[in-house]
Amino acid sequence: MRERPTFTDVAALRAHYAAVRARLNGTAPRARPMLAGSSSTRAATGPAPDQAGRAAFARARRQAGAVSEAFRTICCAPLREADAHVVAWRMHHAAGGDSTFLPAARVKADFRAVCPVPWTDIVSARRTKAVVVWRQALMDALRTLTTMSMPQIGRYLGGRDHTTVLHACRVVEAARTAGTARAVEGPTGVTFWVRAA
Repeated sequence: MRERPTFTDVAALRAHYAAVRARLNGTAPRARPMLAGSSSTRAATGPAPDQAGRAAFARARRQAGAVSEAFRTICCAPLREADAHVVAWRMHHAAGGDSTFLPAARVKADFRAVCPVPWTDIVSARRTKAVVVWRQALMDALRTLTTMSMPQIGRYLGGRDHTTVLHACRVVEAARTAGTARAVEGPTGVTFWVRAA
């Protein structure tokens, strides 16, 4: 069994790392610039960052920490990398204190109270007229009243594609404009626009 090497300073650790990397990959590691004031004996290979840049980075990290705490209270569904723009948008509203949006759980509770279709049918693959009309009403309400993105709404309602949510929002908006949709209000005041079946 091989003994683990012990390192007395950072330079020895970096040299060992470079040797292992060269042995495994067959390539030499790139030299990295070191920060000014480093205690390493190796000379810096690039320019040291200026103080103003470091101060700006520290300030941005402090602001991000404050916003991320507020963001955690707003977040209601898991995000994926594709929803990075939604994260930025939510953080913007969290920093500004915008509280015009509702949690998805409240919209869902109101929907279940007024919808005659069972929730299992809403999230299922069924496409009967009654199910589709109420599912589209819920998709439109989630899009307009919550901070959920279209991909999140699709995943929330049975793994549907975001284009299905987009179509639902357009259909409900067209029915509302044409006057063929009726407003159904939930117990806590959430309004669902249901088009004529």
